[in-house]
Amino acid sequence: MKDLYIDANVIITYTFTLTTLRLLYDKCHIPRNIYLIKDSCLGSTHIAFSFCNFIESKYNSDMKKLILLSMATFGLVLFSCNSDDGPTTRRVEMQFHGYSDGGDSKFRGTDVVGEEVAVTLEGLPGAYQITNIQCLFGGTGNTPANRELLLKIYKDNGDAAPGEMVHSSKHTMASSLTSLTDLNIKSSNLNLDAGQDVRVSFEILDTKGFPSFAEEFDGAYEETKNWLKDKDGTWNSNDGVGVNGNWVIRAIAQQNL
Repeated sequence: MKDLYIDANVIITYTFTLTTLRLLYDKCHIPRNIYLIKDSCLGSTHIAFSFCNFIESKYNSDMKKLILLSMATFGLVLFSCNSDDGPTTRRVEMQFHGYSDGGDSKFRGTDVVGEEVAVTLEGLPGAYQITNIQCLFGGTGNTPANRELLLKIYKDNGDAAPGEMVHSSKHTMASSLTSLTDLNIKSSNLNLDAGQDVRVSFEILDTKGFPSFAEEFDGAYEETKNWLKDKDGTWNSNDGVGVNGNWVIRAIAQQNL
């Protein structure tokens, strides 16, 4: 029979159980062929027991059943090639703004239907998937409490106007004066090639004004990364229209290790 692999963290319990059962019949004997190995899958240390022949030769039929029952009861048999898996992905924050809770920021009213507020985010060295978009979205008094907007993500080619749109989804966003709003878009499977820059944009769908997006003044202003698109479709950097802060908008990406 083949060796049976059992997690190292059950060795004490297993040995105690087997020993106790054995004492009911004979003097205590521990199987001689107990040895440490390195798991061929993940390199984690396990205990390997070659005890099938031992059981066959030492115990009668009822005792063998009792041993197997005790092993099942205590959950001692753990085929754990994957039990020591480390992380297979990593989380990366894609941002350039310098905002932190309580930092210097200001909410800017947006009341023109079709206008877009956007940032350009640099692509990552390896292929990546955007899973979440986060932004500081609120206004004085948090009135009204929420607002519907259209999230768009474009490929950014380095020009004022972005390239191909690769994601679009509507969201009702709640107002918050200090905490970042989080939009989970993982189910859209937005996968991008290594080094692909993106433009994350929000299109205004009403004339409410607030809640709206915040600009921050703690980080160095990036004129080529902050954008406003007017209702006629023209893209301008923030400073070109009198806004001189970084939009507090970022993406969360996932990469395989």
